[in-house]
Parts: sequence; structure tokens; C-alpha cells
Amino acid sequence: MFTARQLHCLDAMGMVPWVQRSHTRELPLDNTAVNEPLANVSMPVELDKLQAWLGQQPLAAFVVAGRARSVTGPEDAALLVVVQPDHGASQQALDGDASRLFDLMMRAIGLSRQTLRLCCLSSEPGDADVLVSDVCNHNTKAVLLMQQNWDMDNKNFSTDAEPGTLACTHAPLWRIPHPDVLLRHNRLKRHAWQALKALQRVL
Repeated sequence: MFTARQLHCLDAMGMVPWVQRSHTRELPLDNTAVNEPLANVSMPVELDKLQAWLGQQPLAAFVVAGRARSVTGPEDAALLVVVQPDHGASQQALDGDASRLFDLMMRAIGLSRQTLRLCCLSSEPGDADVLVSDVCNHNTKAVLLMQQNWDMDNKNFSTDAEPGTLACTHAPLWRIPHPDVLLRHNRLKRHAWQALKALQRVL
């Protein structure tokens, strides 16, 4: 596996990064995570702890248009979306039906992948050298965390009356279930929609 720094050096030298695998599988060229997906991100459940923890988490590197990046989208985007990856073998933050649902969700609040920033938590925290706080800037007005480990029975995961605040930027932080989770549990879509409407008002 390559670290983000190694990928940057390879890109500067005009070399194409590759990883030897025990099996062959076709992967799309864009938005492909170079690191393996994170099996389980042990993130805090309580919102006050989560908002301090998230900014210090490392990001996966993606190959976008032949270049290694830790975040996609324009630097002046008002929304930063942080994705918690799944256990599965996919090397994308979002793919398949989950990707299509995400696009529909963003369209419902007047956004698209061309007007937001998207990043994914790293699978190898020890090797990654770009943190969530590094991709936030003065244009970041809100942060949306899409979680795989959504505990439907935990009261901490009910609709937040007020968003958290990402410690590194002081931008409001909302969390919703990952689109994969929403596809399996329709009743969680109401929570996601309430959070997205609140987020839209900030933007």
C-alpha cells in the first residue's frame, strides 16, 4: 500500500501507482481509494466527543484523473462530506446504489459533487498523513459525516436538536447514516432528510 506522501512523489515523477493483489478485479479509474477500506472506524458515539475526534482522523488517498488526492471537489466548496467506509471489498467511498442515492440526496438540497468536497476516512491511520482538519478551510461552512456504524437503538443517534461543531474549524457538524445503511433501513431516511434540511439552511 502507498501512503499519501508516497503517492504524491510517484505522481511528481510521472509514475502510475499500483498495488499487487491476490486476486484480479476491475476497478474504476476515478474516485478509487488506494488504501484498503477501513473495516471499522472506532468513532465516538457521543456528539461532543465526536466533534473533537473527527478532525484528527487521517484520510484515504484516491486516484482522480490520474492524480492522487485525499479529497475531491473545489476548494471553495461550502460543504465537506466525510465518509466512513464499510467492511466490504469496495475501494470507493461511495459506489453502486449508495453512490446514486448520495447524488439524489445532494441534488435535493441544491448540491452536486461538483459543488461539494468529498473525502473518506483512511484504512491505515498509521500511514496516512492528511487529516480531516487539513482539508477544511475558511470556505467550509458545514461538515456532513456519513456513518456506517449507525446504532438504531442508541439514543445518541436520534435527530440532533442542534448540530455539533467540528473543533478544528468551528463549522457545524451533522451526522447521518451512510447511504448503504439508508438503503437497508428506510425508516432512517427521515433522520437523514431532517439533517440535510438543517444543513441546507446553513449553506
